[in-house]
Amino acid sequence: MTYILILLATFVSFLLGLYVFLNNPNKNRVNPIFFIFSITCSLWIISNYYSVTVTDTVWMLFWIKFVLFVTTFLGTAILFVSLSYPNVNNYLNRKKKIIYILVTLFVAFCSFLPTTVTDVHVDGSNISPVFGPTYALYILLLLFNAILCLYVLIKKYKSSKGLDRVRIQYLLMGFAFMIIFSITSNVLFVIILKTSAFVTYGPLSVIILDGFIAYSIIKHRFLSITNFANSLISVILNTLLLYGVLYVVYTVYIFIFGSPFTVAAYIVNFFIALIGSLLLNYIFRKTENAKYIRKKYDTEKYISILRNESYLNKSTEDILKYFSELSEDALGIKHIEIVEENNFGLPEYNNIVNVFSPDNNEKKLYLIQEDGYLFPDLDKENISGFICIYRENNLLYLLILGNRKDYSAYDTLDIEVLKEAAERINLAISRNLLTDEQKRFNEILQEKLDAATEELRKQKDEVEDRYRSEKDMVGIMGHELRTPLTTARGFLEIILAKANNSPAAPVGEFQHYLDNIYGAFKREIDLVQTMLSTSHVDNNKLRLDMVEVDLEGIIKGTLLDFGADADKKNLQLEYHPTPNVPHIKADPSRTIEVTNNLLSNAIKYTHEGKIDVMVTFDDEFVYYAVKDTGEGISEEEIPNIGKRFYRVQNYISDDKNIVRPGGTGLGMYIVKAILAASGGELRIQSKVGEGSTFTAVFQRWDK
Repeated sequence: MTYILILLATFVSFLLGLYVFLNNPNKNRVNPIFFIFSITCSLWIISNYYSVTVTDTVWMLFWIKFVLFVTTFLGTAILFVSLSYPNVNNYLNRKKKIIYILVTLFVAFCSFLPTTVTDVHVDGSNISPVFGPTYALYILLLLFNAILCLYVLIKKYKSSKGLDRVRIQYLLMGFAFMIIFSITSNVLFVIILKTSAFVTYGPLSVIILDGFIAYSIIKHRFLSITNFANSLISVILNTLLLYGVLYVVYTVYIFIFGSPFTVAAYIVNFFIALIGSLLLNYIFRKTENAKYIRKKYDTEKYISILRNESYLNKSTEDILKYFSELSEDALGIKHIEIVEENNFGLPEYNNIVNVFSPDNNEKKLYLIQEDGYLFPDLDKENISGFICIYRENNLLYLLILGNRKDYSAYDTLDIEVLKEAAERINLAISRNLLTDEQKRFNEILQEKLDAATEELRKQKDEVEDRYRSEKDMVGIMGHELRTPLTTARGFLEIILAKANNSPAAPVGEFQHYLDNIYGAFKREIDLVQTMLSTSHVDNNKLRLDMVEVDLEGIIKGTLLDFGADADKKNLQLEYHPTPNVPHIKADPSRTIEVTNNLLSNAIKYTHEGKIDVMVTFDDEFVYYAVKDTGEGISEEEIPNIGKRFYRVQNYISDDKNIVRPGGTGLGMYIVKAILAASGGELRIQSKVGEGSTFTAVFQRWDK
């Protein structure tokens, strides 16, 4: 049984080291050092076995010295593995390492000196070596290697995080057990108790070390478990096959030819070698590509689905839902929780989300077995990792991965699959969001285009209305300009006719005609003044001479000028002054134009009732208001009052073919412009059938 265990330990240790050495794509320094360690372990197991099983004391003494020779390198190999795994630390610089290797070579050389092991005594099954003074060098180096190895691994364990910390933990436990057990059985028992009964079992501690490493492989991806297990089984099968073939061929040669070294044996051997090489080549290919240990979950199907374009063309909801179902089936994940951006502020997610930095959005997969240190306050019992879904620098979704159904860790292939899944999901959702943004952009563009079209239509209608208004106004102004002149001409003809027929006629007889002529020319002058003011407003050439103005004086003059017009229509014109009305800051002539316009309009559009003229003031402004009992203005038309050429009820007929005579639609346009330039405004209150109130707001002079 012991012999079988020794063979097993030797074979597994050597095979594990060879596999690590050959599978080193990243050229890690620890791999060749681990291979040297595995070789020294194998040599130690074999030499230690022979040192207690040979009967010749000379050979026994040789094997004991060889054990010391091999274990000298083994101790240094253990130290160098601890220094190099998982990464190289500067505990020993290059110069110190060279010195350390030279010391190791020197102590190893001393192992064969007569002063290291002087003799060996055999008492039945008990073997007692006699050690010389140089044996102390071996013990010192061995203990120093062991202590320094454990110190380095403990220090690395404390400073490491994530998966490296777990791996170092198992390596530390394996080395600690191997060092303590082997030193106890092969050194302390031999020196102190003078017994070699446990020497055989010392090297078997390598099996325990390999067990820790194997567990780390299976549980924490020290290597890919599928590749390693398949490779191990493939090598074992090929070795047994080759061994069996050689054994059968050798037996057949002995039976047929008596010896494998005859001419006939050489000839037959050539054809057997040719056929055998072809067969073995075929068999080796089959065993190499065979999967003796299959994964519980079909990751290949998972990858093929993820790479399918039809998967990427789904909606965001369908992608996330399908990914959850697929991952539960293909990777054995119990459940996947999908957290949207608007839920990140909830207490159960806030601490998790804060870990994911927008500046590091290239990392989309976090696994507890590797990045668990990032989540110290997280209950990790039911969570195996997270997948982050970003849009530019914004975290949009967080996929919380539950534990696997068999509670196993993710191996290398699983992690590569999850990384690709994270990338593919991010790509698919980014594409969806881009498509949605494009749709929204097209909708907004269409809305803006429709709005712009509607605005253009309105502007077109306004231009057409303005053109029609201006066209109508040309007719109105032609009529307005012609009527006073025609009237004046008619009265002048009457005066001339009477003067010619009765030269001695009194002047009073012509007074009525002269007044009409005067009024006609006055209206002509007012119309021309209105046109000039309109031109100034249109060309931004309205100039105001802002001085202190007595508004009450101007109002009294306006009332005097338009009193006769009110009397003609039997309208009651009343003025309601306020005591101590302050002066205003305005242009005198333009102020007269404002007061005249408001009062003349009130008289023009009021057929019966009365007109009230009021003046009030507050701390900042003075208010000139004209209230009438006229027709009134609808709410829809009030915003248009003051627009160029706009008149309420501009047309007599509904089809807008007959224009209402009287007025140009420019008076309020000029009033609003004058008040705005003076720092005031025009306010309008009106109700159809009840009348209107027009209020001109002026700035106080003392403000």
